[in-house]
Amino acid sequence: MRSLRFVCASFLSLVACSAPDPLEESVGEYGQALETPEVLGFEDLASWTASAGTKSASTDRTEGEYSLALASFTYAELQSVPLSTVPGVSDTLAFDIKPPEVPAWGQAALFVSAPSLGIYNASLGQVALAGSPGGAYRTLSFQVPSTIVAALGQSFSDLTFKIALNVPQTAQPYLVDNLRFVGGSTTSTVRVSVSGVDDFVYLSVNGLRRKVVPLGSTISDLDISDWFVAGTNSLRVQAIDTGEPSSYTVQVTVDGVTVVNESCSSGPCQPGMLPGRGIVFDQTYSIVTPNRPPAEMLTVNGTAGGAIYIDDAYTGHVVPHTFALPPGGYIVGVGVGEGFTNQYVGEFYEEQVTLEDTAVSIEPTAGSPLAFPNHTKVALLPIRTTYHGDDAPENTGVLTQSDIDVMHGQTIATRDAYVEPFSYGLTTWDIDLLPVVEDTPLHRAAASNLSPDIGRFLDESGLRSLESEYDIIIYFFSKFTASGAPVANDPCCWWGINQLIAFPNHLTRDPNWPETRPNFYLLHESLHDYESYNQWRLFFYNGADGTHGGGTHGYPGGGNGEEDFLFFYRRFMRNQVAELNTMRGGVDFGSQPATSADLWVGVFDTMRRDVDWGGALLASGVPSVSDRARAARSLAKAPESSMCGLPVPPSP
Repeated sequence: MRSLRFVCASFLSLVACSAPDPLEESVGEYGQALETPEVLGFEDLASWTASAGTKSASTDRTEGEYSLALASFTYAELQSVPLSTVPGVSDTLAFDIKPPEVPAWGQAALFVSAPSLGIYNASLGQVALAGSPGGAYRTLSFQVPSTIVAALGQSFSDLTFKIALNVPQTAQPYLVDNLRFVGGSTTSTVRVSVSGVDDFVYLSVNGLRRKVVPLGSTISDLDISDWFVAGTNSLRVQAIDTGEPSSYTVQVTVDGVTVVNESCSSGPCQPGMLPGRGIVFDQTYSIVTPNRPPAEMLTVNGTAGGAIYIDDAYTGHVVPHTFALPPGGYIVGVGVGEGFTNQYVGEFYEEQVTLEDTAVSIEPTAGSPLAFPNHTKVALLPIRTTYHGDDAPENTGVLTQSDIDVMHGQTIATRDAYVEPFSYGLTTWDIDLLPVVEDTPLHRAAASNLSPDIGRFLDESGLRSLESEYDIIIYFFSKFTASGAPVANDPCCWWGINQLIAFPNHLTRDPNWPETRPNFYLLHESLHDYESYNQWRLFFYNGADGTHGGGTHGYPGGGNGEEDFLFFYRRFMRNQVAELNTMRGGVDFGSQPATSADLWVGVFDTMRRDVDWGGALLASGVPSVSDRARAARSLAKAPESSMCGLPVPPSP
């Protein structure tokens, strides 16, 4: 407990220093237990010490139940206990005083101290008491310097007030009551408006992601006061472009005064910011909200190195770590596990916490991990016949039962080895192997880089209902003729977007790819489906180049000694990809990822929630008009790689 030191202050030429009365009770043991209104309202004698005179409580007051009465003195200092919060900070402090009779002379002065804020016995001035009406309360007002007003917007626990009285000697008491700020708001109100967004605006406060405003969405005069704590806060505004053009308008007010006003109709509009896909505006503002509740301390303990998430947003911090947060409720998650090729691990722990008046320590990993709360419904749909450009025998792919068996096994292995551990055990695949489509051929144009016509196939086969039954449909078809030779119009790639994965059997006849081997190409295509949902249904940014963003973010193929881009995919699924505002789509960052981030990106929000393309997130089982328009505009702006054409690996 902090003890008080009494500092002698000059009271012009009239005042001499007086030592504390040794008979007065020590205030150090009381300070932390008393509430601010009790102290400033003089409701408890223990909250104030007197350097001279006789102190007592009086029911003659201007507020509350009691005032402080001080008798038998000429000069005395009333010193408060230390406070950690004070309401309604403004540029005027006042208190009420009632002389027992008209004083012939006298002065009252007010001082404030908060050593942690660099405030040491600061004088707020003095007011003459001569001629004050006897037997009646009078309000004395003192101007508070702007530097002190600003300082009191920060966190503290050592704020004290001192009232110095110099009056004619009297045995009758002077009454003092209701020390308060005058004209100040009891709460700082912060509001934000965002419009004209193309493609995303991210709002973060004190390092915590708070709001994402996507393409075509608008928020108007939204009260965001509960994102802020007493003192100076950091508000970060980031605008993101996924393909030309880019625009945004962001306005923030504090108590009706505009503190942020940024608008851009064709970005990037920030000097020095490069054009292209990525963060095109990134500015941090100091937002002073002196009349918000003080920050509460939250310490997250548990498995060392566990990645910490707050309200599903990766914080960039690991266990153990202490956060200073506004009071309120939070969901704290901790992701644990890395592993290595073919032995990946991952678990996710979650705990709900409410921050109120005291510091809180939690240990989410002491509980049980979440076990696959999200089940992606995956259909593996084998299609017997595929025409690659035409129906000539040399361009007719024919799927065999062996192809199907191997692909089914690889799908299961991909789920077990990659999807489950990379998602921290939050997402699994419920895999249905559907009957082979025997009577309806799949048509694909002759050009090697073109995907099959899935829409035509669904219409001709009568299988449109699959899109409402499954989250991901793997359209599995053959690039080999009945004789076993590759078709003349050999497809180059695999493809994926939205709910579909078009997956030729490039690998099912390769002895290096048995049914027990997880297929990272299949994982790649599934991530295109997840990122489609993440952007077009949950409306989060996937990062520059999304699933193809390994090189963009410093993850080369084979990085970390892992196959393909698995190191990148794992972090991408966990939103642990560090994006800098200098990174641009299509431009390799280097051979190592950044160690800090301007924005953490990936598809964790989708991995944490359940994918449901045709269900609860959509009105009447179909996308709303605004959703369809937003998705269409996003797709039109996206690079060609959005309909992923992942090249085939070299032949063994």
